[in-house]
Amino acid sequence: MKAGQMAGSANGVVLEENKGLPSWLKPSVFLQADFQADEYVSYLRRFVPLETLSSELQRYVTVLKGKLVEVINEDYNDFVSLSTKLVNVDGAVKQMRTPFVMLKERLLAAQKAVQAELTALDQGLQRRQQAAKVKALLELMQDTAHVMSKVEKLLVEVDALEAQQGDATLTAEALDSRTRLYERVAGEVSRLKYFLAKGQHLPSLQQLQPRADSAVARLSLLLRQALDAALRGGHQPAVLHCLQAFAAVGDAAGAEQVHEPSPAACLQRSAPSVPSGYCIITADVPVYMTV
Repeated sequence: MKAGQMAGSANGVVLEENKGLPSWLKPSVFLQADFQADEYVSYLRRFVPLETLSSELQRYVTVLKGKLVEVINEDYNDFVSLSTKLVNVDGAVKQMRTPFVMLKERLLAAQKAVQAELTALDQGLQRRQQAAKVKALLELMQDTAHVMSKVEKLLVEVDALEAQQGDATLTAEALDSRTRLYERVAGEVSRLKYFLAKGQHLPSLQQLQPRADSAVARLSLLLRQALDAALRGGHQPAVLHCLQAFAAVGDAAGAEQVHEPSPAACLQRSAPSVPSGYCIITADVPVYMTV
């Protein structure tokens, strides 16, 4: 029997079974959501004594119990026959449970397989990242060694060019060719310094540092000499090549040293001019004397 049907039948008993009850007893009040027994009894005491109220309620309870038995007996045959039809319930439950157990086992196996694949994938990614780091380091060492070799070869070309042009006063064309070559060397030295700074923690690159320092010092000397010669000769293209080379290697101080006047030049600029036919007999206060 369904619970809703039983509740409906019970409600019908309470609402409809008013025969034989006094007019002051309203069974429908018992079904109200805000029903309070104490308040209801206090209310009825104004009309009837407590003994009468108790006896009437006891009689109403007896009526309700009888109606409850009637409601249960209405579907009793169906309830009894239902228990006789439930044959081999355990077997049916086991039969229904077997596919779920098998499905659970397959899901667990699939979960383990997926987890193993994820673990293998993570390990592969880690190995790939490690291989990429090693490859980057190898490329850095190769590039550094290649640039170091190129710088040294260019310095050999510089020596050959200087031997070919000699130590005499250079023409504008010869000075321009030299400064162009110096600018090429400066570009490669800039790359070399970048690679060495990037791989300064690598022992193989640390071994190249003395060779690189020697090349940088040699280039700085060549650039100062060339810039001085270009400034003296007024060769603007050569000056430009030298300044670009200084900027490439980050040696602005080397270029500034070329512009600093020597002490002899300072004395020469500070010495007063001597009129024709006179000579200076004191250095503190100029006194001219006819010669």
